[in-house]
Amino acid sequence: MKCFQVAEGQYEAFLKSLIQFASSHVYQCDLCTMRGFICQICNGNDILFPFEFETTTRCKECKAVFHPSCKAQSKSCPCCLRRQRYLERELQD
Repeated sequence: MKCFQVAEGQYEAFLKSLIQFASSHVYQCDLCTMRGFICQICNGNDILFPFEFETTTRCKECKAVFHPSCKAQSKSCPCCLRRQRYLERELQD
C-alpha cells in the first residue's frame, strides 16, 4: 500500500497530515507542553519545541532550545555556562 501511495504522490499528503495531527496534540496536551523549552536567553513566555525547525535553534552541546535571534546575540549558551559553574563548584568542595 505504501509503495502505491509514493508512486501516486499521495504519501507526502499522508505524512503532512500525520505531522499536523502530532503537532496539534503536542500543543494542546498538558504533559507534552511541560516537555517544551523556554528560551533561557530572553525568558519569553512562548514554549519552544525542538521539532519547530524553522523557528528554533539548539545548542550543540546540551541540546537546549532557543529562538534563533536570541542565540545569535548570545556569545555562549546559558545552560552550558550554568552546568560549567556547577561542575566547578563540585570540584572545589
